[in-house]
Amino acid sequence: MAASVQVLCPNGRRQNVKINPNTKLLQILEEVCQRQGFVPPEDYKLVQGRKEFDLSLSVRYASLPNNAKLEMVKSPSSRTEQDVVIALQLASGERYQESFKPSSSLWDILLVFESKISHLKDVLTQVDTCHIPALHPVCIYMREEVVGEQALKATTLKKLALTSGKAIIRHLHRSIDEGTLGAIVDKVEKEKQKQAKLEEIALKKNELCHMDEQQKMKEVSLAAANSADLSATTVQSMDVDEQSSGSVEPTTGHSEPTLQESSMDKQVIPNSGVTDPSPVRQQQHSSAIDDLRNLNIPGVQVFTPDDFSDLSPQEQAIAQRLAARFLPHLQAMADPTQPVDVQPDSRQESRQSHVPSSFENFKFPESTRGMNLQNNKRERSVLESACNRDPILFDGNEVLESEMNSQDDDVPDDFFDVTKNDVKMMYRDLQNAVRQFEDQPLLTTAMRNERMESMFDNYDRIVIRVQFPDRSILQGLFRPREPLAALRSFVRENIENKDDKFYLYTAPPKEVLKDDTTSLAVSKLAPAALVYYGCETQRDVYVSSTLRGNMKPRVEADLVVSEMELYLISILFFILTIYSSLRNPSAEVVKTRKKVKNDLTRRSEFAFSFPQPLHSL
Repeated sequence: MAASVQVLCPNGRRQNVKINPNTKLLQILEEVCQRQGFVPPEDYKLVQGRKEFDLSLSVRYASLPNNAKLEMVKSPSSRTEQDVVIALQLASGERYQESFKPSSSLWDILLVFESKISHLKDVLTQVDTCHIPALHPVCIYMREEVVGEQALKATTLKKLALTSGKAIIRHLHRSIDEGTLGAIVDKVEKEKQKQAKLEEIALKKNELCHMDEQQKMKEVSLAAANSADLSATTVQSMDVDEQSSGSVEPTTGHSEPTLQESSMDKQVIPNSGVTDPSPVRQQQHSSAIDDLRNLNIPGVQVFTPDDFSDLSPQEQAIAQRLAARFLPHLQAMADPTQPVDVQPDSRQESRQSHVPSSFENFKFPESTRGMNLQNNKRERSVLESACNRDPILFDGNEVLESEMNSQDDDVPDDFFDVTKNDVKMMYRDLQNAVRQFEDQPLLTTAMRNERMESMFDNYDRIVIRVQFPDRSILQGLFRPREPLAALRSFVRENIENKDDKFYLYTAPPKEVLKDDTTSLAVSKLAPAALVYYGCETQRDVYVSSTLRGNMKPRVEADLVVSEMELYLISILFFILTIYSSLRNPSAEVVKTRKKVKNDLTRRSEFAFSFPQPLHSL
């Protein structure tokens, strides 16, 4: 497969160019300019991002991969061609130097050296037929070899991207068979045909650009004449309107057509009812109309008032009303005796006249300035204030009767098999998650924390349970915006040894809660969570004797939560958890389906069970 590069042109089009390792970047630029009509090529350059390429390099040394994306941009200054100093190195090691124009061919360079150096006469360009196969002259520049007389005559210094500076060209004779020489000649002929075709394309592009420029100039001159005409007719119409009495009989004269574009095609609707007594102006109008018609613009038709002379007066009145409707500036120049469609204005006035008077002087009260009336959030001070903790201690090893009964209900093994539909849903949900992650806006840490805290502003209190190493669980109530230091202080108040150095963490995975200034909502402990107590000192009991003497059953701790009017919120959160688990059957979720089913059975038997937290209870 042939290699190619893609060049983005200034007109927004992309041009593919076939290349080989020895193709010069200057050749790529010239071919794109010829195909897209950007002349002269000396005014443009090739870039890739912020990197500007040296056009004298070949693709091999420019480190361009296949299907590279380049961009052609306007150069701040045109490139100038200068004489190139060529050092010709012979097979014997001799080196001769001379200056040449970039348009000089390699064959002409060899002839110049033969004419100036006596002992090289008829040596450099000689074809030795005594050898079989014959010896032909070869010139090597960098890693590009030009073999044979035809190739040497067709290769110029500019084709080798040598437009200035110095270069070394090696010369030698090499035996070339007839088949290889014929292939080289065919390749040279194809390149000549390709170059001729590119020149023809560039010529056509230049002609089209020249015609477009002429057309634009005519349109500009025509628009200038139109603007002068419109200004004159507007002044006349204003003079007519200012007259307090009397009527002016409209006369028909040649007027300048006005161009109107529509979604289907373009039509030119004439101005009507304008008097132009100047014969010179009439002659200018007719010549402008003829020039516009001679342009033969597809989809454009030119009409003048003379084209409507064969219509009846009623049809002419309809045409004038249509022109006044589609061209508002013609209303002032239309026949004053004909009615004009003013329904849009009347409808607008009717809408303005029907505005209720009770809302004319409406304004919001000053007491609500700066308040978010739509969400009606509670004040931040209330959300951050401490609440009654209602501490309850119960044994985590206690097994409820519902849990004992649910253990007997087992599900078949095929319930845990991942089906084809499960994989499809997993893939779809993963795509949605990735799309949501990519589309979310960039937020600062403060903005993310505020958004997370506002999600739980509707919760009056949240429930946090702390599990100690002896499997005893301490339950307390907190505000969502309270800092983590409040939870740490609550734990310290209810342990036996106040001086113990402890830490709190969530699991799985284990994540130690370190920042005491972070709110409980930002720490992902809302609306409910199970936190673990860790301590370097091993003890038999950790909770204070007061709480241990008043240990409650687990059901009573759940009932305390139900009294907080969180029943509906907890049930909704639990349903969403079950729904998301069934819709996202990942490996971890599939393994926990049995536990989910048992929890569902237990929760259906009790009026309320502890809400499913972000961290598993």
